[in-house]
Amino acid sequence: MEQWAEVTWIEGYRGVLDVSSVGRVRRRSYKYEALGRWGKTHTTTKPDKILSPFIDNNGYPTIAAQISGRRKKFLVHRLVARAFVEGYEEGLTVNHINGIKTDNRVENLEWVTLAENTQHQWRTGLVDLRADLSPKRKLSSGEVRIIRRMLSMGATAGELATLCGVSSSTIYLIQKGHRWSSVT
Repeated sequence: MEQWAEVTWIEGYRGVLDVSSVGRVRRRSYKYEALGRWGKTHTTTKPDKILSPFIDNNGYPTIAAQISGRRKKFLVHRLVARAFVEGYEEGLTVNHINGIKTDNRVENLEWVTLAENTQHQWRTGLVDLRADLSPKRKLSSGEVRIIRRMLSMGATAGELATLCGVSSSTIYLIQKGHRWSSVT
């Protein structure tokens, strides 16, 4: 059953935002004064509204709330965890137990250290940045296989480094098995 809790820990948004135990966020109705077109001040009322989340660059549902002209973004899972999950301390992060970033139910969230969160990602296979999956790689696994074959045929590290656009020390590390060891 869905439960709602008031967001009381964010200055300026107290009494305005509510978060539910299933990951929904609503903005309560509120009034504010605004300057009209002809310089006259008037009061505007905003009605209750369930805020629609969008997926941020990291894949997490995020809401944007505008209160009195100030717009601020909030990660939904952090709002839910702060309102419903025990164990919050400064510096902790929220872990999705099942690894699904869009599943923001209370029973799927827990407070952990950043190191524990990272270990969970590697253990469950959510993150694997080895070999071709690394966003910082300069070589593909196929190129590494060719480099190893060329080295066995007598090519020098300097020649291969120039051809591949990497340093000769990278070629030496590939040759010794210190880099790209997962590629056979």
